[in-house]
Amino acid sequence: MEPVRARAPALAPACALLLAGCGLIVGDMVKKKGRRPPLRTDGAFDSSVREFETAGREHGKGEGFSVGDVPVVFGGTEGDRVGECVTWGDGRRSVTIKREFWDKSGDSTRESLLFHELGHCRLNRGGHESGTVGDPPRKRSLMHGTIVQGRVYEKFKRCYRQELFGGEPVPEDAWGKGCRTAAADETAAATAAGPGPPLP
Repeated sequence: MEPVRARAPALAPACALLLAGCGLIVGDMVKKKGRRPPLRTDGAFDSSVREFETAGREHGKGEGFSVGDVPVVFGGTEGDRVGECVTWGDGRRSVTIKREFWDKSGDSTRESLLFHELGHCRLNRGGHESGTVGDPPRKRSLMHGTIVQGRVYEKFKRCYRQELFGGEPVPEDAWGKGCRTAAADETAAATAAGPGPPLP
């Protein structure tokens, strides 16, 4: 197996323990020899796959947009990666997700991971994006080399999806109110209206 990868920043051991601060490594596109074995998407991924298809249609990929012949399965990945897109010798693709990570993650983090891997496998987004935006800084793209954590993904879902499906960076000034989800706007309004902790 020969990985095709962009360089991801090395994580110091202490940083690796701080999941929210540093993130977990997600896989690049990995090449494997031979034909893809018979695979079928595991039912645990059904709702996230449907959400990916819906988001693609909403962001200009066309009414018939679907994941198609890219099964998503649980399995082993290279090194510390929690997911990877595999391109087989016959040209077919599949996504592999580490079950232990999936099982302990919330829905938003799961979606962030699966959208990243399908970005490679279905949208042909090769390599990894880098860069941050805002203060405090957050990853500019779901195609970053480490996972966009669920709480950040949920808060800025519109921008992340726009960048993922459009393939173009979202302007920095758009990461404000225009990219926030309705739920984040309601939370911000409730916080401003009464006592409580400020949004991060």
